[in-house]
Amino acid sequence: MHQRFRSTASVEAAINGIPATNLAINAMSLALLILGPALLLMASFLLWRVPVALAAVVVGAAAITDLTGLGKEGFQFGVTIYPTDLACAALVGAAIVVSLRTRSLPQKLCWPVLILLGLAVLNFARGVVIFGIKAPGNGARDLVNLALPAVAVSVMCSDKRVNVDRLTTCLSFASLALAALAAARWTGIMALPAEMSEDFREVPRALSSDAAIVIGQTLIAVLGLQWTRGIRMKGVIFAVVLAGLVFALQHRSVWLATIAGIVWLAVRSPRLEKTEWLKLSSIALLAGFIVTFLPLVSPRVFDGAARVVHANVEEIGQEDSTWSWRVQGYSEAIERVLSESPVAAVLGPPSGRDLSDRASFASIHIHDRYVSMLAYYGVTGLIFLTAWLITLASRIGAMAPAGSRDRIARSERVTLEAILVSALVFFVPYSGGQLEGSLLGLIWLAALNGQSVRATRQWSTQDSTRLRTVGEAVSAA
Repeated sequence: MHQRFRSTASVEAAINGIPATNLAINAMSLALLILGPALLLMASFLLWRVPVALAAVVVGAAAITDLTGLGKEGFQFGVTIYPTDLACAALVGAAIVVSLRTRSLPQKLCWPVLILLGLAVLNFARGVVIFGIKAPGNGARDLVNLALPAVAVSVMCSDKRVNVDRLTTCLSFASLALAALAAARWTGIMALPAEMSEDFREVPRALSSDAAIVIGQTLIAVLGLQWTRGIRMKGVIFAVVLAGLVFALQHRSVWLATIAGIVWLAVRSPRLEKTEWLKLSSIALLAGFIVTFLPLVSPRVFDGAARVVHANVEEIGQEDSTWSWRVQGYSEAIERVLSESPVAAVLGPPSGRDLSDRASFASIHIHDRYVSMLAYYGVTGLIFLTAWLITLASRIGAMAPAGSRDRIARSERVTLEAILVSALVFFVPYSGGQLEGSLLGLIWLAALNGQSVRATRQWSTQDSTRLRTVGEAVSAA
């Protein structure tokens, strides 16, 4: 008995003597190691049977874990694997399976974004040679999380006939899920993350900017659908709810991006029919009436909204404003990349380089997609990012060329343009992630499908004209 006690104590002492780095596998990682073979087998079966659905579920789960902080520490397997990494693996696997099952690749891929993905892999490989795998992996995630979903969605959903209606439906479901999460946090059902609870705002931000912009872009899509299909009361109510959410989440950049998209939608959309104008005018008058009399009917709600606006506008003018902090980081990052070697200026530095001892935090973690591309992928990265966005815009424009009389095609084109404009504005203060990358991929597919539908409509019109001409000729004979 004494001997057994001593052996147990010696085992405990030995375990306690193991360095902490060797015991870094947390409980969830250990569970994955134990259940790994069974989970891998099940995932492989589902990947082959329902690749697109599995990829969508994994991307959604990764977004939820990111928003709730469940996967913040990642899974430790010698290297840290985050939920977004699993989502990227699912997207790659689904794209490969779809290509194998169809025995073909999409005829029309957006090549600039594919080149961007290749550039990310190149700089990752350069970093692995110098720094090992961990630091370059962390550095490459930023671009991969944006570009890979766009490429994978374009491949695995090429035969799904994605259109503006389906895109709006997907965005609506995503926004409803995000709204439920925000409501749970505001009501206290779920705790706010530490960085959000310490905010200066009276009503704290309940969602990140990457989630808030999805709600803003859903608002644009719903308004565009109303313009295309006609004013419907349920659509108006849903749009009002989405607008309230965008306002309450208090991301000023999301406000600006959403407003930019709505303005584009209003200016570029084709004219409504007389009955639709009457509906829209009635709704506008009702909204003006509510806003005018809201201070008298419910002064607390009006005062709360006014305080929200005042607090966010006042923060911009402060010396420690986040915008001032970001602009300083932009300047420093641009100066750094232009003063480096020609290779770094053209292709960017190898991923994973440690700059903490010679650069500020704002110039390392850059809150701007355009500046970030220049700083980490050089002039080449910025050129191909611009080419990607221009190619996407030109593909949308081809849905209804100038002078087209197809009102539905013109309205759908403007809706996609407005969503893209909101993304372009959003990329000024933020970099975007998997959700935004997936959305850009879906926009590409919706634009391609819009072109094919327009061609079908043109052929149908020509055929009907020919038949009518032949019928008239036969009748005359």
